[in-house]
Formats: sequence, structure tokens, C-alpha cells
Amino acid sequence: MRQNTERDYRRRILKVMDHLRAHLDETLSFERLAGTACFSPFHFHRIYRGMVGETVADTVRRLRLLRAATAVGTTDRAIIDIAVEAGFDSGRGFTRAFVARTGMTPSDYRRQHARIDHDFRRGVPMDVEIKEFPARRVVAMRKLGPYTEVPRVWDALLLWMRQRELTGRIEACIGIPYDNPAEVPIDQVRYDACFGLSAGPEPDLLDDEMHWLDLPGGAYAVYRHVGPYTLIAEAFNRLYGLWLPQSGVTLREAPPLEIYLNDARSTPPDRLVTELALPIEG
Repeated sequence: MRQNTERDYRRRILKVMDHLRAHLDETLSFERLAGTACFSPFHFHRIYRGMVGETVADTVRRLRLLRAATAVGTTDRAIIDIAVEAGFDSGRGFTRAFVARTGMTPSDYRRQHARIDHDFRRGVPMDVEIKEFPARRVVAMRKLGPYTEVPRVWDALLLWMRQRELTGRIEACIGIPYDNPAEVPIDQVRYDACFGLSAGPEPDLLDDEMHWLDLPGGAYAVYRHVGPYTLIAEAFNRLYGLWLPQSGVTLREAPPLEIYLNDARSTPPDRLVTELALPIEG
């Protein structure tokens, strides 16, 4: 019964988070959001903050700023228009919030993105390092479907971790993209969101959404990708198609890894650091 209740609460909160993403430009009352989750309006805000770790207003502000950062970096739209869309009455207020989130002004952020994008598109040689990874046991949540839905599985996994007070034990954050969407039906594309935990009791995985996964140790060819997650697929294409044929290494039978080195919830897209690791023969 407890397992079913936890899963039900998690799904209801995820439904609210999906609703917020889809209606970022609307004013949403607690009553409406509580109704979306089928919670009492009296208790909803406490349940949401307890499970997500931030208030609804915090979530909306974070999502709007992340959307704004993407618009600043990938379009030539006027920054004041982006600020208004993000819910700010003035460019000055937007700049303050943007600097607090990204560490730079919108104009500097746009210039940096243009430089990174230029280097990436003109094929700057990939700096790949051979590393030896130890075997690691991780707790994982499986996602079937397009990689564009990966953020939702991370939301779900974080909620699962919070319900068990395990977030303080997170030592590694790893994604495993098993399939090429060009070769596999989109609803069968597999992705595992994984956390490596520090020493301590293993949590009970009665929830059928969860499983333990033993990642093999061994040699990996590692490329340090700096930039938005949306460019990871192209970086992998370059690793497999350009770097690998002239590298002299041989791949072994294991999936590639995406090792996320900072928190996407608090890091602007252009400053995200991801190690893309191809398993190779030692």
C-alpha cells in the first residue's frame, strides 16, 4: 500500500510539473494546480515543496529563466522581448535575475553562446582522453520514448530520491542512451537515468519503475562536452563518425555513458559539463 501511495504522489506531482512547463506564460492559481494533482488546495503547496524541494513559484521562475537563457543564446530576438516573455517588467530586473542564474549578463551570454556554437559547427578537433572507470552499482529509472522527454525521467527520479531522503548521498549522475532513434521505433528508445550513491544501506527498490544496474568498469574514451544537452547527440555523432575511425581504438560491448558534472536545475545551458564516454578495449 505504501509503495502504491508513493508512486501515486510522485505521478501527481509530475503531472503538475508537466502542466507548469506547458503553461509557463499563464497565471496559475494554487486551486487549479491542486486540482491538476487531485490534492486539497489547503495542503497542496506543502506537499509540492516537500517533494520537489522548491515552491511552485520557484519552479516557474527557474523554468522561465532557463527558457529565456535558451532564447538569448540561440536566437537574435531582442533581449527586452525575451525579458517580458519571462515575466519581467523591465530589462534591468531581468538582467539581475539572469546574472544571478548564469553569472553573466544576457549580452555576454549571447556572445559566449555564439562562440561555442561557431567552434562546434566548424568542427574544432575533439580533445578525447582515455580514462579507466571503476565498476559502479547505480540505482536507475528506465525511460522508453524520445530523448526529448529525458528531463521528465530525471524529475521523477529526483522525486523518488527525495521521498527516501537519499539526495544527500548522490555521488554520480549518469545517463545511459542505449539506442539510436534513427534505427529504433521512437516509443522503444531506451534511456536509464542513474544515481551512484555513497556508502550506506541500499534503498529498497519495491517500486517497479526502479532497478539496480551494475556498470562495468574498464577503459573509456571520454570527451568533455561543454554546452546544452541538446548538442549531445551531435557530439556523439562526431565521436563515432569522425574521431573513432582515426583513433585506433576498438569499442567493446557496453553502452556509452553521459556523466553529468553539474546540476541542470541551477546551471545555464552553456555552462553544463557532460563527459561523453565510449567503452573501449583496454
